Amino acid sequence: MTSTDQDLLFFNEAREKILTGIERIVDLTAYTYGPMGSNIKVVSEHSTSYFSPRTSSIVQDIELVNKFEKLGEHFTKALIQKVDREFQDGSCLAILLLHALVKNGLDKLQKNQHADQICQEM
Repeated sequence: MTSTDQDLLFFNEAREKILTGIERIVDLTAYTYGPMGSNIKVVSEHSTSYFSPRTSSIVQDIELVNKFEKLGEHFTKALIQKVDREFQDGSCLAILLLHALVKNGLDKLQKNQHADQICQEM
């Protein structure tokens, strides 16, 4: 098996890896949720360590290793950038909603529900 063969995932396996990437970010940022949210210490290779209560700041420094989980990371980062640019708040809620929508959509796909129908329901 060549390295190219190892880099291919299909259907449910690929979808699950993308969901895992989103879930890792949800788990990492969960401590910042709500009015009693905590500061998170971010240690980055690209900058000095810092504490932050802002989910958007924390998410920007997350780098997942698995390239399929990284797709979930990219979806989350793109969403956070847009939410932060438009509203300057609500990053935590946006991540939770993204996670719920993706998880619900994947559950329905595994039950052989048609993708068009899933999109209409969402």
